[in-house]
Order: sequence, then structure tokens, then C-alpha cells
Amino acid sequence: AIYSSLLDAFKAPGESMPFWKKFGLGTIAGGTAALIGVPSEVCLVRLSADQRLPPNQRRGYTSVPDLLLRVAREEGLSALWGGWQPTVLRACFLNAGQLGVYSEAKERVHE
Repeated sequence: AIYSSLLDAFKAPGESMPFWKKFGLGTIAGGTAALIGVPSEVCLVRLSADQRLPPNQRRGYTSVPDLLLRVAREEGLSALWGGWQPTVLRACFLNAGQLGVYSEAKERVHE
């Protein structure tokens, strides 16, 4: 949805967009989506890690909302975005390639 919205906003009606712009928009879309999704990955990692600890060392998260609230309260809101850099960078490269190349290929097939 982010990529489509960006494509609509930056593409002139009836004109073809150069590949480098599609690649750039894919980078922006992927990075934005990854940044939004980082807290969910933090939850996944923490819930998984908590289960591997001995019972007396577990934090005892009861649910994802419980984890989100406790981390924000105990460690600060920024802790939910811990480790965001590699996640966002990976998503930028991956989506630039996937979305940019797909858009370009789709356009050329329809020519």
C-alpha cells in the first residue's frame, strides 16, 4: 500500500516513471513499513526468548499488549524500536529490488 501510494503521488499521469525512481520509491516504502513493524519483531523475539529462560527467570509476559505496555513503561518507548537499523536496512534493499524490478517488468510486459 505504501509503494502504490508513493507511485501514484510521484508518477505523472500517462507517463512512464524511470526505473531509478521506482527503485527509490521501493526503498522508501520498504524502510517505512519496516520501521512501523519493528515493535512487533521486538515482541516476537522477547516472547520467544522469555520461553527459553528457566521458569524463575522469566518475565512472564501474558500477551503482546502486556509486553508492549511493560517494555514501554519499564524501559521507555524507544526500547520497542531497539535494533531497528538492520531491520530497516534489509527491508530497504529487499523492497527496492522487489518492488522496483516488479514495477519495471510489469510496465515492459504491458508495452
